[in-house]
Amino acid sequence: MYELEIQKLRTKGVETNNMVEMKKSAQCTRKKAGVKKKTALALFLSVCMLSMSGCIGSTDSSSDGSSTTGEVPVLAGVDYDEMFTGPNGERQKTDGKYATVTKDGLVRWDQENKQYEQTPQVMEMMKKVTVNGIPVSLPMQFEDITKINPDYKKLTSIDCKKIIKDGGMEDIEDKKTGYYFGNVMRIDEYKEDKNIFLSIYTPSITTLVLDIDLVREHIQGLSNEGFRSFCQSDIRVDGIGRGNTFNEMYEKFGIPESVYDDGSIGMRIIYYYENKEENKSYIIMFINNQSMKNPKSGKEEEVQKNIIQSVDVTVMEK
Repeated sequence: MYELEIQKLRTKGVETNNMVEMKKSAQCTRKKAGVKKKTALALFLSVCMLSMSGCIGSTDSSSDGSSTTGEVPVLAGVDYDEMFTGPNGERQKTDGKYATVTKDGLVRWDQENKQYEQTPQVMEMMKKVTVNGIPVSLPMQFEDITKINPDYKKLTSIDCKKIIKDGGMEDIEDKKTGYYFGNVMRIDEYKEDKNIFLSIYTPSITTLVLDIDLVREHIQGLSNEGFRSFCQSDIRVDGIGRGNTFNEMYEKFGIPESVYDDGSIGMRIIYYYENKEENKSYIIMFINNQSMKNPKSGKEEEVQKNIIQSVDVTVMEK
C-alpha cells in the first residue's frame, strides 16, 4: 500500500500539469458566464491531495483568513516581495533560513527523490493543524466544516452515495454566500475505497480543497494547494505554513519521511506514518512551487526556493 502511495506522488505532478493547464483559463469566467463545467483533477489516492488552480481576482471581504485590496489579495503568510524573486530571479536568496541544506547538514532541499524513515511524529503534528487559526481534527464530518466557515454550510448537503452512483457530481452553488462546491471530474478508486477532491471556490479564487472519503462519508484531507496560484485559506501545522521556510519547518518537526522534486511543479516535503494498529496513514506535506502567478504583476514568476506556499494534511483510513 505504501509503495502505491509513493508511486501516485511521483505521477501526480505530470498529470496535474497536463490536465489542469488546459482548463485553468476557463475556470476564471465559468460562473460569470453561467456555464457549469468540471475541472480535471489528477489521480492521487493518498499521499497528498490535489487542489485546483485558483484564479485570483478581487473580492470585497472574506472570512477565510484573507482580505483584498484592489486586484491584489492580502493573504495570510504571503509577502509577495519575499515570495517572488523578480522577473529574472534577481532577489533569489540562498543563505540563512532559505539555505538549501539544514544547519546540521542532515537534509538537503534540492534532492530529486530522497526517502528517509517513516515519521511517527506526524501523528502529534496532526493534532496541531489549524485552518485560518481554527483547530481542526481529521477525519472530520461534513457538519464540522462550518467551524472553519459558517458559509460552507451548503457542503453538508452532499450525498456520497449519490456521487458514487452517478460517478461524480455537478457543482453546487450557494447564491446567498457566493461560494461554489465542486470542480469534481471523477471518482478515484483503490480496491473498495472511493474518494473525490472537491474545491470550495468563488469566481475569483479557490478557498479550500477537500479530500472526501465517499465510502466512510467524511472529509479525510484538507489542502490550500493551487496550480501555480494561491488559495485563500491559511493551513498551518503548529504554526508552520505558508510563508515559513523548509528550514523553519525542519527545526520544529525534524527529518521528514521524504524530499521529493515534482519536476515542473516544485518541491514537496512529506511527513508520513502508517499506523498499522489504527489502520490509518497520516500524511502532512509542505510544498514549494518553482513558479506561480504573482498577483502584483499578473505574470507567472519564479518563487523563492525553500519557502512554503501550501500545506496538505490527510488522515486516511484503510
